[in-house]
Amino acid sequence: MLEKYLKSKNMINLYVSNILEIAEKNGVQSISDNLYALRQRLEDDQFRLVVVGMFSRGKSTFVDALLGKRLLPTSKKPTTAVISKITYNEIPEYYLHYKDDVTKKLQEEEFFNLTASNVESDTSVESKIERIDFAEVKYPLSFCKNGVELVDTPGTNDLNQARVEITYQYLDKADAVIMLLAADQALSVGEVEFLKERILKNQISDIFFIINRKDTLSGPDEELRVIEFVKQNLLSIVGSKCNNKLRIHLVSSYQALLFRRQINGDTLSISQQLKVPDDFSITGFSEFESDLSSFLAIEKGDIKLKRFIYLLSIQRDQLVELLNSKMEIVEHSTDNLDDKIKSLKQSISETRCLVHSVVKEIELEFNQYRILVLDKCRHFMAEETSNLKKAILAYEGEYTGADINCYVKELLQSIQKHIMETVGEYQRNIVKEGSEKAQKKIDNYFIMLNKSYSEAFNLSSTIKLVNFDVSKEFMTDRVKSFEEVVSSSLYKVLKNYYSNDEHNIFVRTLAGITSIFASISVDDEIAKIVLEQVYPLWSRNLQDHIISEYDAYVSNVIRHVEKIADVQLDELGSQLDSIVSIKKNQEKEKKRILENLKIDISTLKRISDELITLER
Repeated sequence: MLEKYLKSKNMINLYVSNILEIAEKNGVQSISDNLYALRQRLEDDQFRLVVVGMFSRGKSTFVDALLGKRLLPTSKKPTTAVISKITYNEIPEYYLHYKDDVTKKLQEEEFFNLTASNVESDTSVESKIERIDFAEVKYPLSFCKNGVELVDTPGTNDLNQARVEITYQYLDKADAVIMLLAADQALSVGEVEFLKERILKNQISDIFFIINRKDTLSGPDEELRVIEFVKQNLLSIVGSKCNNKLRIHLVSSYQALLFRRQINGDTLSISQQLKVPDDFSITGFSEFESDLSSFLAIEKGDIKLKRFIYLLSIQRDQLVELLNSKMEIVEHSTDNLDDKIKSLKQSISETRCLVHSVVKEIELEFNQYRILVLDKCRHFMAEETSNLKKAILAYEGEYTGADINCYVKELLQSIQKHIMETVGEYQRNIVKEGSEKAQKKIDNYFIMLNKSYSEAFNLSSTIKLVNFDVSKEFMTDRVKSFEEVVSSSLYKVLKNYYSNDEHNIFVRTLAGITSIFASISVDDEIAKIVLEQVYPLWSRNLQDHIISEYDAYVSNVIRHVEKIADVQLDELGSQLDSIVSIKKNQEKEKKRILENLKIDISTLKRISDELITLER
């Protein structure tokens, strides 16, 4: 099986080189760039198995259960997560890869202590974590043999933009995905959207759905209900996109990890010992691991090959269209060539002006909607005031500065999450509607330009000159979501706010409050301080950052639309220049040019037939 895979991979690599040679010879830069990117992926022979899911679904505990050892970082908050990559090695080794391209090897204890949970109170440790690109664990995990790379990502709702970006980079190149759900809140709105927009639209069809926290369910009846609920909902979402195979497993990562730690001789607390299951099969991991082993042993190679063939076929088909149009142009009359080229270049210039005018229109529209986004922020912040007061009055913890500080911080983070989700959904709808309207107008301009291009050279068919649905496999300038843009700045606001004595009023005045405990309710006084002094400043910071990042986000969207159109127009202009060169030498070179084009098209046709055979 491995020999067949390597042979097929070498053939695909050869086809990439052949198509790349034809693209470069004919000056098709966009296809050449995409083929270079594909060749790089072929050389990187890792099979990427990416673990994803919203924060607090137990991804790191799940991977630790696979390892049978508590190694990967976990946290009660999404601000201290570290991206971790597991590769195979007979002897365990631990590395930190920093954003400045420095790699540091650590001992196991040093690695675990740095990436362990609850480091928020230690700003020096937190600062070190912020500089980490990802952690790498080389471990004798059988699943990772033969080039499998297991990636544990932060939550899809992580507050750190840099980590979210790396998550999406891995997803863009993932061969298969393990998506963690929680038995007590499976398939939330955010999870469904992530599945549709980030996984299925990325042409990833091999997905393991892991319903975690089996141990929180009451028994077999409830387990069956949860599995059936997830199954029916997933069927309506994925349809036939998962290779007609829906892989769903209900597991308890925590119990599986405890069981394996006990087997390995780790010391467990009394409470942990009480939670160790009598039989490992109870955790659901046996069935899952058997399914995963079979998948990696039998289907892994075919999946990578099909993905490469799919990506290569897209580039080949586009190149054939362009060469066919060139061939027709060479065969037709050269009458009035200069006039036709001049007219078409004028049409390109006019289309560019029209595109830019549409961009200005959408920019103006987004600026007008900015006021509505601001109103939404203010409305929800005012709405949350009463909820914040009720929550503070319901406080039952210790009346110490640290405890109250932590409690109020968690309340504000909860409010922030709700406001971001609500305003984010409103903002997404604004941008989506505006972008679709702009794209429709731009598409119409390109349809007219396409028609003029085809009529000028009497082409038998039109070619698509602009494509806004650029494959994510090759995009280097991905437009980030609203949440991605806002979250990194927002986290810094929260952290700086709580570490600044000038702002942390309620903690500094706590001693005074407790000294008059007998005459004034501590909860009432804390609520008053938070609502009158802390919350207004905090909410203004949050509002300013949401609006600031809204501006940055819509600016990115506008530049993205404009860039795609400009690239296509530039390439069309280059095609016209090439046509001029061909036509001027056509009488003496026509036969040779046509013969070369026929050879190129024939070669591409042969490659297409061989790719179909290879895929079977």
